[in-house]
Amino acid sequence: QRYLLVGATLAYVGRGSGSTINKLYWDQENVTSTINVELSASLDRDGLPSVMLTNTNASTVLRLIRGSASVCYYGGETGSISSVYMEDDSSNAVILGDGCTLGSTFIQKNGISKINEGPTTLTIYDGECELNKTAAVTTMNIFGGVVTDKGSGTIGTVNLTGELNLPSNGPTKTITNMNLNVGAVFIDENRRATLTNPPVLDANCGLEDVTIRRGKGITVTV
Repeated sequence: QRYLLVGATLAYVGRGSGSTINKLYWDQENVTSTINVELSASLDRDGLPSVMLTNTNASTVLRLIRGSASVCYYGGETGSISSVYMEDDSSNAVILGDGCTLGSTFIQKNGISKINEGPTTLTIYDGECELNKTAAVTTMNIFGGVVTDKGSGTIGTVNLTGELNLPSNGPTKTITNMNLNVGAVFIDENRRATLTNPPVLDANCGLEDVTIRRGKGITVTV
């Protein structure tokens, strides 16, 4: 692909009048930047985002207001990013590829996301988030929506009100602490996860308020 080589420190994509951006291949030239995608197309029929970034700097912030974006989508591309913020639009999509190193923060208010390397703090309010490969997270806040964890990365603490789903065909992993709130759903039918500490119910939450599926023939300590 041919990439636009612009190391902008502050960028607004899709601002102003004119047509919606359908495809932008952008090499950030390793410049620290704040990139605001205000209006771009959704994922195309092949699942490709409209704004495709590479060679991003470790201090770069990506804010997606409406549209779709990726960092290092293609194999061989490299880049880093400090923080990602997805605003509340169900059509929003962010894909962080194999070559993307994610830093401290990923916040998703809605939409869909795919992450191959976990941030320090992952916060999901709605929509769907998919973790792959070695994506490790220190603090995972799932206030709504669904997080599907297909990877082997460890989770330090998960605060669960939405759904955490560990598909049966994935690798083993470790979850150190799990805090369950009313409405929490934890699915791990094949018991991929080793829970270092027993799940803890919130003071206003009973067993009848949560759903835990960990297969059959298990021992429950109350």
